Amino acid sequence: MAKRFRFRLEVVLKLRKQKQDECRRVVAARLRQIAAVQTRIDRMSEDLDHQRVVQRRLVGPQAAGADSVDGRPALLDLTGIRRHRHYVTRLLQNIAAAERQLAELRTELRREQAALEEASREVKVIEKLEEKQRQRHNLVLARAERAEADEIGAQFVRSHGLAGGAFLVAGES
Repeated sequence: MAKRFRFRLEVVLKLRKQKQDECRRVVAARLRQIAAVQTRIDRMSEDLDHQRVVQRRLVGPQAAGADSVDGRPALLDLTGIRRHRHYVTRLLQNIAAAERQLAELRTELRREQAALEEASREVKVIEKLEEKQRQRHNLVLARAERAEADEIGAQFVRSHGLAGGAFLVAGES
């Protein structure tokens, strides 16, 4: 019976694969964080665009000097304008903070992706080693099987007295 292949570094391979899987999970989580921050930035940017339209209406030409319905000049709501500008300023600050956070997350992502690549390389090295050892094992088995077959053939020839290559083929005399 042929000896079954046993890879002695199976435990090491298993541990390296676990490390690789953990690195994949970390990278996936970081990508989700980046997507969430990017979505937040997009929403705030859309709000900022909307607020710019509102601001044009608040301080536009019709608000600044246009006559009201009764013929008097329209008054500007300075408190409302001040509040609106304060909101827009806070919105810009929040966008800038989110963009800084996004840059930090991307830096962390690059570092985590490098760790994932390293873990993948480590797994690949062990897998290649396993494959080479498996091929070597199979080669040794094949040689042993050929030697066994040769030995069986030689025993058959010796036991049946068919030395010298004189074989009788069925149907010949």
